[in-house]
Amino acid sequence: MNRFTLFLLSSIALLSAPAVRADSHGVPISSLAHAHGIAFATNPAAGVILATHHGVYNVDDAGQAILISQPDDFMGFTRVQGDRFIASGHPVQGGNMGVLLSENAGADWDRIADGSNGPVDFHAMSVSAADRQTVYGLYGGIQVSQDGGRAGPRLVPVLPTRSISQLHLTLADPSTQEPVRA
Repeated sequence: MNRFTLFLLSSIALLSAPAVRADSHGVPISSLAHAHGIAFATNPAAGVILATHHGVYNVDDAGQAILISQPDDFMGFTRVQGDRFIASGHPVQGGNMGVLLSENAGADWDRIADGSNGPVDFHAMSVSAADRQTVYGLYGGIQVSQDGGRAGPRLVPVLPTRSISQLHLTLADPSTQEPVRA
């Protein structure tokens, strides 16, 4: 199965499947549900990485998903570069996790910041293609960090908090003030 087909089938299977916890042998991708992010692994043989409501999984070419992280709810899952990812979400015991960083493709996570009015629960995050240290997150408005999230994203007050559809009109790259198209 080629990587694009695996990526597409993984995405489709997650739309309606019930939640299931994987063991070290894995579970069929069709048994996972509530995905928040998907990325190709940097090593082509490693398959696809899925961030879900019940942890981060590695999905192999045979469609088997193996839990590689703690079973927390990983939201805003976004690749920074290589095997480095950022995320947010909820720990199993409840609450918000703030800004998280993984240096090993989602297996281990460190909390690096709370964010504005946090700890935050970013449902959506993005890393600037022009500056990999500029991170955007959505929690009580748009928050931005220019140090990879380490000092904590701050609210950008000019952005609407109720109408995300208007973001393309107001969001600018903080280093150049050029409009960012999303």
